[in-house]
Amino acid sequence: MNRRSALTMIIAAIGGAWAILTTAVAGLFVATPLRTTTRAKAMRLGDVDAFDTTFKMVQLQVDRSDGWFEKIDLEKLYVRVNEAGEPEVMSARCTHLGCSVNWEEESDHFVCPCHGGQFSAQGVVLDGPPPAPLPPIRSVVKNNQIIVYIA
Repeated sequence: MNRRSALTMIIAAIGGAWAILTTAVAGLFVATPLRTTTRAKAMRLGDVDAFDTTFKMVQLQVDRSDGWFEKIDLEKLYVRVNEAGEPEVMSARCTHLGCSVNWEEESDHFVCPCHGGQFSAQGVVLDGPPPAPLPPIRSVVKNNQIIVYIA
């Protein structure tokens, strides 16, 4: 083996190691958010008897931390209790651009005032630009109190 071929092998090894290291770091950068989980916070909405079969807007203050930043968000939800006495909780945030939707009792659906998106009482997109249905919020009744789990 001469000096030129040895130098070529050394440079190829360094280049290969650099490529493997760069790929590993990029893979970790992409995969880390996929492995992190957000823990849902249990929050009390109030007495189940305070709600009926009509959607009522409820606003909650949610403490959130994102890296170094801590902030308090105002989360708007629509809550009603069905005939079986189970709570139905929907996010009030439109899936198009995040505007707050309004419940229209006479037409029995949610309407987004920003771009005319419409959702059924179950959150299904009826009309407009929203790409996805309104997300339901997990809720339970404990000791006659409605508890929601906000991520």
